[in-house]
Amino acid sequence: MVVLRRLWRSIFVKFSVAFFLVGMIPLFALSLFSLQTFTGHVERYTVNNLQQMSIYMSYNLNNTFSDYNEISKLMYTGYNDEAGSASVNQTTQVNKLERINTVPIDDFLKTMLYSNPSIRSTYFIRKVDDKLYYQTRVGTAFFPDKLPAQKWIASLKDIPRNLVIHPTHADDYFFNSKANVMTIGRNLIDISGMPTLEPKVVGTLFFDVDAQIFEGLFSELTLGTNDEIYVLDGNDIVYFSNVPGVTGKQHTISERPDEDLLVLSEGLDYMDGRIVLRISQKDLFAQLSSTTSAVYLAIAICAVILILMGTWFSRRLATPIRGVIKQMSRVESGDLEAQIKVDGQDEISRLAYGFNRMVDRLKAFIDGAYIAEIKRKQTELNALKSQLRPHYLYNTLEVIRMNAVFRAC
Repeated sequence: MVVLRRLWRSIFVKFSVAFFLVGMIPLFALSLFSLQTFTGHVERYTVNNLQQMSIYMSYNLNNTFSDYNEISKLMYTGYNDEAGSASVNQTTQVNKLERINTVPIDDFLKTMLYSNPSIRSTYFIRKVDDKLYYQTRVGTAFFPDKLPAQKWIASLKDIPRNLVIHPTHADDYFFNSKANVMTIGRNLIDISGMPTLEPKVVGTLFFDVDAQIFEGLFSELTLGTNDEIYVLDGNDIVYFSNVPGVTGKQHTISERPDEDLLVLSEGLDYMDGRIVLRISQKDLFAQLSSTTSAVYLAIAICAVILILMGTWFSRRLATPIRGVIKQMSRVESGDLEAQIKVDGQDEISRLAYGFNRMVDRLKAFIDGAYIAEIKRKQTELNALKSQLRPHYLYNTLEVIRMNAVFRAC
C-alpha cells in the first residue's frame, strides 16, 4: 500500500496514466462504435441478400414447375380441322388409334422427351388396359415391373385435373442407373363432348426430371458444410435437400431461428410448399468474426503503443524534474556547488537556469555574510585586545613595585 501511494504521488505515474486514459478511452469507444456499426450493417446486408436469394430461388423453381406444367399440357393441344375449333376425341385416339393429338403415342413421348434437356424419361399408361408406353434417354435396360406406376396413378385419384410432382427418388427401374429424378404426372382427360361430373381419364402421363435441376437452381447459393436447404411440399415431404437420407421422406423442419442458425423460408406455389434455408450463423459470419478479432487485436496493439509512448514521454518529462530535485537535495545538505545542465529552451530548462542563478546568488550571499561576520568578530577581538593591554601593563608594574618593596624591607 505504501509503495502504491508513493507511486501515485509520482508525476511520472500520473502522467503515464493520464496519457493512457486520454488516448485509450476515445480510441476504444470509437473502435467499438465503428465495429458495431460495421458488423450490424454487414449482418443486415448478408441476411437481406440471403432473403433476396431465397425469393429468387423460389421464383426460379416456380417458373421451372410452370414450364413442366405447360409441357404436360401438350396432350391437350389437338387438331381436328383447319379451323382447329373442335377438340380431339382422346378416348378414340388413345384406345383405338394409340395416338395423342393425332400423333402416335411413342412419337408424342419422344417429342416431350426432347422438349426439355432435364427430362430423362417419359411414360404414358393407358387406363383401359394399363398398357405402358415409354421413351428414355437412359442407355440401359428398362424394368417395367419396378416402375411404381400404380402408386403414381393413385396420387392423382383425389386431384385428377391437377399436376402432381413426386419427390426425388432413384430411377432404379433402369439397369445400373444411379441418377436421382423427380417424377411429374398429369392425367389425360377426354374433354370432347358434353362435360361430366367425373372427368373421363383416358390415361396418365409421367416424366422423370433429373434432380440436378435443383443443384443448378441453387448453384448461386454457396452453402457451407453446416448449412441446410430443403424443398418441401405442404405435407412436409422433402423433394430435395443437401442433407443425406431425408429426400422423399416426411421431415418436420423447425423454422424458429436461434443463436446458431438463421432460418429463411419462401413459399412455392406449384407445390403448395416452401423452400427452407437453415444457415449456420457461425460459418456465415466467420469472416466477420475474423474482422472483429483483427479490430480487437489492433485495439490491444494501440493500447500497448500508448502505454509505451506514455512511459517514454513521462520519462522525458520527469527526468529533468528529477534532476532538479536531486540538485535541490544537494543544496539542502550544504553543497553550493550543485549545478543543473541546461539543454534547450523549454520550461524545464528555464527552471534549471533559474535554479542555477538562485544557487549562485545564494552562494554569493553566504560568502558576503560570512566575510561580514568575520570582520565583525575581528573588530570585537581587536576591541577586546585594546581593553586587555592596559590591564596587563598595570598588573606588571604592580608586581615590580611589590618585589622592590619586599626586597627593601
